[in-house]
Amino acid sequence: MGLIEKFETKLRGIFKIPELRERIIFTLLMFLVARVGTYIPAPGVDIDRLAQMTAQSDLLGYINMFSGGAFQRVSIFALGIVPYINSSIVFSLLAVIIPKIEEIQKEGESGRNKITQWTRYLTIVIAIVQGVGVCTWLQSVGLVTTPGVTFFLTTIATLTAGTIFLMWVGEQISIKGIGNGVSLLIFLNVISGAPGAVIQTIQDMRGSKFLIP
Repeated sequence: MGLIEKFETKLRGIFKIPELRERIIFTLLMFLVARVGTYIPAPGVDIDRLAQMTAQSDLLGYINMFSGGAFQRVSIFALGIVPYINSSIVFSLLAVIIPKIEEIQKEGESGRNKITQWTRYLTIVIAIVQGVGVCTWLQSVGLVTTPGVTFFLTTIATLTAGTIFLMWVGEQISIKGIGNGVSLLIFLNVISGAPGAVIQTIQDMRGSKFLIP
């Protein structure tokens, strides 16, 4: 039996387990929701010019990669799951610096739930701060079609709500899906740009003198 046949056999075996099959299907549905959200843009931004700037900037391209292409469209998921990751890192560091937080983490399920709740609250704060930064930058480079207070309030609220929703999606994948929801969302965002990168590489190679016809 070849490698492909072994893989197909194991794959069929996985889907014969009802609970595991349901978890995989649920995870795929959550992936679909996460990807659809990246194509719903926030209003009031010149998307075409932003896409051009993102393509020409390595830094913006890096940010856009981790948002799964949502940043260049300023979609409702433009901030991605990054605020939640930053919040988790902050509490991991605080647990080392502040003994009280470390004690709470060791209290068992109740302690972990308390830390998780605090992480969610800090995620909202970080998302708002990052939303303000994104809005300020967009307006400073002239990408906002209707600048002003209304744009700031609506866009910050939209981006923050998008991050909160992604945080919920990640938690649902961890609970009802195959686990590691946040990590899987990051992986999904990164690989979502792979097809476009491959196509771009092929197009670049066609004009290269090193390409053998």
